[in-house]
Amino acid sequence: MRPKPLERWLWRQGISAAAERVFWFHWSEGARSGDWCSQFALHFVAQECEVDISTVTRAYQTLRRLGVLRRTDPGRDASQPFGQAIFITEVLVPGDLLAKLHALPNRPRLGAAKATPVDRGEPVRAPASDTPVRPAHPHAHLNLNERRERLRALGEALSPAERERWHQAICGTVERLVFDPNTQVPVSIQAEIQQYLAARARPEPLPAAPVAVPSSRSGARRLSVFEVARLRRSVQQLAGTQSADELSRQILWSIEAVNGSLRQFVPAHALNIALKKLREGLWTRPNRMPPNWVRALREGAQAETCSRA
Repeated sequence: MRPKPLERWLWRQGISAAAERVFWFHWSEGARSGDWCSQFALHFVAQECEVDISTVTRAYQTLRRLGVLRRTDPGRDASQPFGQAIFITEVLVPGDLLAKLHALPNRPRLGAAKATPVDRGEPVRAPASDTPVRPAHPHAHLNLNERRERLRALGEALSPAERERWHQAICGTVERLVFDPNTQVPVSIQAEIQQYLAARARPEPLPAAPVAVPSSRSGARRLSVFEVARLRRSVQQLAGTQSADELSRQILWSIEAVNGSLRQFVPAHALNIALKKLREGLWTRPNRMPPNWVRALREGAQAETCSRA
């Protein structure tokens, strides 16, 4: 499913149709995986989007410049010394669009309850609800830019003290504006302002964010493919390519295994501790790590070797 605000934002950027194909391909694959990350070879993306490999490369450059894609190099492929591992692509939402999402309508839910048929002989009664009925929005027929211009015009009609209270009311949850005793604002503008404040939908309370606590030693823990790629990249920069696989395997066991010493920390903190010890030369192989423990460092990655010198 393509969000309409994001689709219209891409249209306004004037990018090519091939770049849109590449973006929506990674969007769908990232939504399917659940972490908005995907890992595919260039020739596979070109085949799925029905474009050339060079077109996919130019699309990546355009999308990274717009800030809607982020690609991370996980390093060399251990199974093929002369092959480069597949880049991990993460889908992002542009920052200027995030600032406007609160003013855009939500898509109606598919599971919404439908109205039940009522006999003609019985009067239709509104369902009992404690939620007060709000008046119609005075700017419902305007688009986003026209709404901004209208709000700016309403603010210019107020006195400095009234304008300050107006700005506080817009940013807060005030449903009625208090005008000055000797206000010069016309009655029609006063009614429009009061109707606008009363018709605004109240923001729903956000659920309490979970507090990051040290994880228990029972149950399974598994880092995401993006965290594993960042770990491997950092280990290669600190210790080189030859020992990157073994060191990454040791660090992953310490974080994911039940008996790992870094199991008690959250993943981001545990990775920083391991990289600091590796940087200072204090990292040693975990004592209780089994010799045959294997962790797939690049799940779903298909190695692609360079075909041209």
